[in-house]
Amino acid sequence: MSRLLVLTYFLGLIALQLRAQAAKENLRPPALGSRGMVATAHPLATLAGQKILAEGGNAIDAIVAAAAALNAVEPFMSGTGGVGYMLFYSASENRTRSLIFGGWVPKNFDPAKVRDITRFDDGAGHAGRLEGIGPRTVALPGNLAGWDRALRDYGTMPLSKVFESAIRYLDEGVPVTEYDQAVRNSPKGRTTSRGCCDFPEKRWLSL
Repeated sequence: MSRLLVLTYFLGLIALQLRAQAAKENLRPPALGSRGMVATAHPLATLAGQKILAEGGNAIDAIVAAAAALNAVEPFMSGTGGVGYMLFYSASENRTRSLIFGGWVPKNFDPAKVRDITRFDDGAGHAGRLEGIGPRTVALPGNLAGWDRALRDYGTMPLSKVFESAIRYLDEGVPVTEYDQAVRNSPKGRTTSRGCCDFPEKRWLSL
């Protein structure tokens, strides 16, 4: 009996060491599922999509729910004021569909007016990137219209239903991780110096 306890103890230690090593190397077990799967950059957004599937929604319902939830949990990465694309396979129609809800360019837009916008190297090997400050760098929002169109054409639930999780996150708040805080603090110098001096209204939008 004592040998069995000792063996169990050492096996437990080995398991803990392996788990610690996996955590250190940021290794994750594979995600498995048989009735559907949702993957996003934030667990709460993923949960929003899973909730819709559990309540009888289809993949399009879950996609919109997860995308909307990202607005609440990662506002620095996602937003209804952004643009997007959707590529999916419709089993009932046996065809692949794509929906582009990118920002429209005004008919009288003059490309020459943005040639003087500052270009910079973002430090990730993308030289010549356009500066992201100012009204001339913003496209017309398309996300909300795209989600609505996707739901009307292929969804089974209304926007009011798939937005429930996002609205709850905004009402009740969500935990802020160290990464979230670092991202929120990173543009502070740009929003409090030249960016806000050029566009004063941006200060309260960014704070």
